[in-house]
Amino acid sequence: MIFNKLTAALLLAGSFAFVACDRIEEGNRLKPMNDPEPENPTQSQHTVLLEDYTGQECSNCPVFASRLHKALEGDLKSHAGRVVTVAIHSHLLPHKGSDFPTADGEAYARWLGLDAVPKAVIDRTGENGLVSATGDITETIERLKKALAQPAQMDLFAKASFNADRTAVSVSVVAVGAKKEDAKQYNVQLWLLENDIKAFQEYPGGKHKEDHEHDHVLRAALNGTWGEPIQLGGKYLHTSNLPQTVLETAKQNPDNLRVVAFVYDAQTKSVIETIEVGIK
Repeated sequence: MIFNKLTAALLLAGSFAFVACDRIEEGNRLKPMNDPEPENPTQSQHTVLLEDYTGQECSNCPVFASRLHKALEGDLKSHAGRVVTVAIHSHLLPHKGSDFPTADGEAYARWLGLDAVPKAVIDRTGENGLVSATGDITETIERLKKALAQPAQMDLFAKASFNADRTAVSVSVVAVGAKKEDAKQYNVQLWLLENDIKAFQEYPGGKHKEDHEHDHVLRAALNGTWGEPIQLGGKYLHTSNLPQTVLETAKQNPDNLRVVAFVYDAQTKSVIETIEVGIK
């Protein structure tokens, strides 16, 4: 695409250099990035956002997730690296006392009008241009194939960095569209995910497992439930404290935390491009 990769790297490097001037307490200031090269730049090929609405008391949810995983390891294996999956928990079949449900996840589930899980949303698109969810694995895979066949409409670059004591994270994003004259309004959304959580999960047949491995769990929308406006070609920088639910992980297993950044059309809510990065 038209955007120069080196230019994006310089923009990102510059944005992290600016972090030290942000209004953060001395002990919480973020370290500059050592590597100026953006991780996983999305160029020429579209990366798909798959929102997996799920619940710990949902016996069909692990089956749905397993079949989806098999598809990504089978027919869609060559595209698996272009699918970013996010497990979103809400009021739908939660486990008592669990900290998986979030206010953001609740807002998304109610916005979609969900009354059951599992449900999947692909790039926040659906029938007749309306956002819709599906609980049918076959339809989910077909929607995935359709989304993966779409060309990339923009280049998206992102970097994420912990502060000194790993209680806050700063994320820098650069988004560049193929057309400079594009007058659409875009928002950028930043999500914090956690992997490798051992916790309760209901299974079919009245069975359950206390140490089921939960991955891609949405822990927080770092820049608000619906994100913030982003200017194409400019630098977007956001710094926020980590939620209490991940503070121990940040200190003990920081590699289990990831940031997903996606840009969406503010009017239609459809996702234009997505990227997932680790936190350095």
